[in-house]
Amino acid sequence: MTRGRLLDEQENDFPNRLGDDILGLRDSVEVADWNHAAEIAREIRQYGQECGWPLVTQIADYLLHTLETRASRLPEDVIELHLDAFELCLAKNLKRTEGEGAKLVQAIEKLAAQNSDRPGEPSRQLH
Repeated sequence: MTRGRLLDEQENDFPNRLGDDILGLRDSVEVADWNHAAEIAREIRQYGQECGWPLVTQIADYLLHTLETRASRLPEDVIELHLDAFELCLAKNLKRTEGEGAKLVQAIEKLAAQNSDRPGEPSRQLH
């Protein structure tokens, strides 16, 4: 199998894989297994980048940062918002950070600012 064909197959399988990982993340959050959730977020970030889904990559990067720094101190709904954002990307086939993707990034950044360790400042910008 050629490299190009392998990449095409990975890109085509991306929605299924992301769907499975969203379920895994929800399970991890439910039992507060932040290490496992971070491991899944790293995988999503990696294959989002490899498969041409930069919006998913950004969301995964921010989720990973959140899990690594503040997961146990955040309301569960803050983490759930990231999972809902992944689902929205799948439902609307949002791959890019322009247009609707930009609005989604702005919403996550606003939430980050509201839940930052320093009020008024997100702990990490998505750019």
